[in-house]
Order: sequence, then C-alpha cells, then structure tokens
Amino acid sequence: MPVVTVNSPTICNGGSATLTATGATTYSWTPSAGLSATTGSTVTANPSVTTIYTVTGTTSGCDGSASATVTLGSAPLVTVNSATVCAGTSAAITASGASTYSWTPSTGLSATTGSSITANPAVTTTYTVTETSSGCSGSNTFTVMVNPLPTLTASNGGPFCFGSTVDLHATTTATIFNWQGPDSFLSTLQNPTITNATLSAAGSYTVIVRDANQCQNTATTSVVVNPLPVVIVGSNSPVCENATVLLTSSNQSSAAGNTFTWVGPGTPAFTSTAQNPFIPSATPLINGSYTVAITDINGCQNSNVVPVTVTPKPNAPLVSPREFCLNATASALSATADPGAILNWYGTNPSGSSSATASVPVTSPAGSSTYYVSQTISGCESDKASIPVVVNALPTGTLSPVSAACAPLCSPFTFNPASSFNINSYSWNMGNGTQTSTVNSISHCYPESGDFSVAVTLTDDKGCVNTLSFNNFVHVIDIPVADFVYTPAPISIIEPSAEFYNASIGSGIISTTWTIFQHDTDMIYMTGETQPGFTFPESGSFTVQLTVVSSYGCSNTISKPVVVKEEFAVYIPNAFSPDNDNINEEFRVEGVGIAKIDMTIFNRWGESIFTSGEQEKGWNGKNDSNNKVDKGVYIYSITATSFTGEIKQYTGHVTVVR
Repeated sequence: MPVVTVNSPTICNGGSATLTATGATTYSWTPSAGLSATTGSTVTANPSVTTIYTVTGTTSGCDGSASATVTLGSAPLVTVNSATVCAGTSAAITASGASTYSWTPSTGLSATTGSSITANPAVTTTYTVTETSSGCSGSNTFTVMVNPLPTLTASNGGPFCFGSTVDLHATTTATIFNWQGPDSFLSTLQNPTITNATLSAAGSYTVIVRDANQCQNTATTSVVVNPLPVVIVGSNSPVCENATVLLTSSNQSSAAGNTFTWVGPGTPAFTSTAQNPFIPSATPLINGSYTVAITDINGCQNSNVVPVTVTPKPNAPLVSPREFCLNATASALSATADPGAILNWYGTNPSGSSSATASVPVTSPAGSSTYYVSQTISGCESDKASIPVVVNALPTGTLSPVSAACAPLCSPFTFNPASSFNINSYSWNMGNGTQTSTVNSISHCYPESGDFSVAVTLTDDKGCVNTLSFNNFVHVIDIPVADFVYTPAPISIIEPSAEFYNASIGSGIISTTWTIFQHDTDMIYMTGETQPGFTFPESGSFTVQLTVVSSYGCSNTISKPVVVKEEFAVYIPNAFSPDNDNINEEFRVEGVGIAKIDMTIFNRWGESIFTSGEQEKGWNGKNDSNNKVDKGVYIYSITATSFTGEIKQYTGHVTVVR
C-alpha cells in the first residue's frame, strides 16, 4: 500500500493554494468543490470556506490516502483617524487592528509604512491605508482637511528721516494682530505708528495674525530710518580783493544724490544750488555769513553756516626784461618788492603754483617767453608782473664743400654764416690742427690721407658762442704705395731675362706703367702690362721704374736699380790640333767676364815656349821662334782677370795633336 502525503495551506478569502500529493503513481481528489481538477498529483484549491480534501493514491493496484485542510483566513478590521490642519502644519495619523500597514498616496506623508505617520499635505487630501494580518489584507480611507492661512502683507511708509513718524501697515484677512520690533516695540494694532523716530527704530518689524480657524500667519517689514545729512561747510576765506571766493559743502555721511541750496549777503542776495559755488572778482561788499541746506538722496535735510571775508590786494612788484644765449647757464631773475612783501615766482605758468625761489629761465629752445612774479603782503597776493625773457639762437651756417682729393690736399675752407647772424670771430679746428681767425675763410693742407672732421666755433655780436661740427668733412685719398719685385735676383748676364711683379699697396689701382732706363736716362723699354718680362741686353746697372694710378687718379712712382751681373767663368781646353784644317787650330782660353788673360806655355823641361797677354791671342802650336812644336803634352800657366779685378790662376796640361 502506498504511503501518501499532502500539504495543508491557509489562504485568504478569494485566494487560492496549490495542493501537492506524493508517494503514489496516480491520484484522485474529493470533494471536487473549489478544486481546479480531481486527478493529478498537483491541483489548485480555491474554496469559499475552510475545507478538508482527501487525496487517494494508487500504485500497482494498491491505494493509500491522506487529508489536506485548506484553511480560509479573514481580512483584519482596521480603524484610522481623520484630521483638520492649517496650511503648513501637520497631524498625527494612527491605524490599528492589523499587523502591517501601507499608506497611499505618499504626498505629504512622513512615511508610507507603520501604524503611525505624520501628514502635512498642502491641500485637503484623502489617503488609503492597507492592513495585513495573518497574510490577509484590508483597507480603509481617511481625509486630512487643510485650512488656508490668512493672507498677510506687512509694509511701512519709509524710508524715514531721523525725527519723523514711522507708520507700519498689516494688510490681511485676519482679525488678531501682534507686532514686535527694535527697541522692544510691541503693538496689537493693525497699523501702529512710532513718533519722533530715532536711528535705533530702524530694523525688522514682525506681525503675527490669527483668523477664525485659529490659523496663524507671519510677515516682516524692514524699516529704514536715515540720519540727517552731516553738513560740513568751508571756504577759501579770507581772500584778496578781485580773487574768487570758493564755498565748499559736503554731506559727511553720503557723497551721492545730494542737493544743495546756498543763501548769503550781497546785492542782490547770493543764492546757488551748486555744491561748491564760487564768487568771482570778490570785493569786501560780499563779506558775511553764507548758509547751505543739504537734502540727501533719502530726502533728509540739514544746514550749516560759513563766514566769508575779502581783503584788499597789493600792487605788482617792479621787474626788468632779460636776455640769454641758447643753452647758456642762466642766472636767476629778480624783482623789486614793497617793504615787508614776499615774492612769489611762477615760472612761465601764471596759473601754476608759486615758489619762494627766484625763477631761473630755461635757455632752450631759442625764442621769447614770459616769466611771472607777484608779491604777498599780509597774506594777500598782488597781480602778477610779467618778465620778458629772450633766448637768442646760437650762430649757425654752412661750410662750403671741399672735394675729395689725393694727399696732400690743400684747399680753402669757407664758412657761410646764416644771414640773421653777425659773426665777430671764428675758431677753426681742422681735425689735425686749430686755427683762429676773425674772417670766415682760411686755407689749410692735409699732408696725409684720411677722413677729417672740421669744427668751426662762432662768436656773434650778442656774445653767443656755437661750435658746429662737420664730421668726416674732408676726404683725403690714399696715394698708392708703389713697389715691385723681380726674379731671378740677382740677374746674371748668363740668364739676363727677368719677370717683374707689382707689389704695390693701395686700393683701387687701375693702371701700371713700367719703364726701364739704361745709363739712368736712356729709356730702353716701356709697357703697361701688369707683370712684364724683360731680357737685359748686357750686363751693367739699369733703372726700373713703376708708376701706379688708383681709381681716384692718385699716382705714385718707385724706381729701383737693377744690376745685371757680369759673370766670371774660365774654360780651358785640354787638347788642340794645329794641322791647318781650320778646326781647333789654337789653344785659347774662353769664358765670360774675362777682362784680361796672361798665358805661358812650357815644354816638358819647364822652358817657356809661348806667352800671350790677350784673350784673343791663343797658342797656335808654335814656339817663340815660330817653329811648330812636336805633338805631345805641354804645361800651361794661365792668369785670368775679371772686369771687377777678380783674378783666377790655372796650371795644367794641354796635348798637341797632329
């Protein structure tokens, strides 16, 4: 027999539960009321009352059964209070009769769960509370009635001035009033007042009102009590006659938005709405008290009084005109004051501030200016006396140009003074020396090249001195330095050809001229080549001259002696054949630079057989008796003398071949 088991649930009215049986193969359920099916291991039960169901399980033809009780629970009975509140206040709401509670809507509620909440809706609102107990729920509704607050506006008639009456106003639908404010102010009037207000009455005033529903509202108004303007007055009194009287006023407590009303003596009576009015050309007739009333930006008004005194002024001091040269060191100006007076110096600005120190004129630029001085007696200043001051221009002019030239440059120099100046003397600084003259033209030489600045110091008939500098005024052009070298050096008559090279120094050389002289004055060669070559015709001394010319036309010449050396060389043959075939017939000494030959021939026994004192006369193979000598070897003794007197001696052998 199968052992069948089944669950027993509890449901709320209208709810359902699932019944599940186990332990068998097939199942049948009874009764069928409230079941979704009567067979199957799982069915849904939805009875209207608590019901016991029997489930029979069958396995292999054997049955077993079990009972399931579906218990029907009941919804809780809930109670909840309603409330009436004033707008902006809250009420406590409490529910009872269940286990848990849920509140809707949430608007204005302190919470949405719990048995007690606080409700503070802006308008009258109906709420629902849902309660749950033993798994079953119930609900109830309640209303929170919201009464509006009384309308209220607090205001005052300010701002107010010190000493005026403060008026307060409450505009409302309420009927009960309570005011509070500064200085312990209290009032139950709807519109109270405060007379002879002081500055301590300023501040915030609060009114609390209540209507028939006992709903209360509060409003505040700020009262401003402005102080009266603190009027400060003054003047530049005492002033001298014909000076301007300056009246000043100010509101110490405010600088903006004030209006001013002045009244004072005079004919007609003085009036002004300016803050700081002035009275030009004042006379003692206007002496007296002047009153100003100041109304500030808040409409508050106060006044004050200032006295005015006008005194006579003295005469101006005595002065004389002055004259200076441009940029000269000027001496202080002077004036003659009355006894007991103090001089006041104004420079060139009569409306500027004065100095007790006498003015020193500015001597630049040239022209005319006026300086001013006054005197003060007993604190009263006179009119200003004017002192004409003339600053004479320094003499000037131009220097006639001098053309650039090759050194040495000698030229007249002429200074042309401007027509407006009469020059008494000139001093010239030529850059390489100084000259003094009473005339405007001098002559000067520059022996060397370079750029020279000229300065001319002028002294005119007013004693004014000026030095005019003309920088790099004179351009003295370099003369090229002529020079040359040649190769070979020295030159020998054996190799009499030479190459000449221009070694001149100087910029802008554009031409060269080479000239060669023999015997100092006989020109044997001239060329304009830059690097010429020349073959000397003979030995001896020659003069080579080079002339170079620069692009400025400056030229220079150099002459150098060139010696072509006469070389001294002796050539002696060792054999000759005097056989009348006209070939090598004589034993003759040859060479260069030979001025004289002395020759003696000896036979083998040392006997002289031939002598000659002439280079052109050689030995012809005969003895002194004009007889032919035998062929063979003979001894010679030769003395050679050069043109310069040098002597060479030779001893050797010569062979006669026949």
